[in-house]
Amino acid sequence: MAAKISKQRIQRFKISHEELFAEYFEDMKCLACVSTLQPFQFVHLLNMLLDLDLRQEVQFVEKDDKLFKVFTDVDEVRSIHYTIIANRNKTDFYLSELNNSDYIILMNGMNLHLDLFLHTQEFLKRQRQISYTYSFDPFKLKSKDYLIL
Repeated sequence: MAAKISKQRIQRFKISHEELFAEYFEDMKCLACVSTLQPFQFVHLLNMLLDLDLRQEVQFVEKDDKLFKVFTDVDEVRSIHYTIIANRNKTDFYLSELNNSDYIILMNGMNLHLDLFLHTQEFLKRQRQISYTYSFDPFKLKSKDYLIL
């Protein structure tokens, strides 16, 4: 007689998009900047001011067949991941809800370094090459899924 093999039940977990967003944005601070600088000039300014080494990724972010430049750096000591997205190309915006912003700065890991975030925000506000800087809540954006890179 053949032995009976019992089948194991696979338990599936359902995770909502909101739970995924909450986990991804949990430790992230976001800034939007208005500046007339070209993306490489803006990133060079941030590298000099904030002592970063932002580099352009090989891939561009693509939205509706339009390309947007993305720059990244990781602060290994503080465990902060910096991502700069050029929100504007020649004709379109990456996040149309932030259509008054030229650049989006995502800083993942900043909840442990809140004083550094506030210092960074104030420091950027004082720069004459940057017209305006403000923080925003990614949960209030309809297109927040575009911020997950």
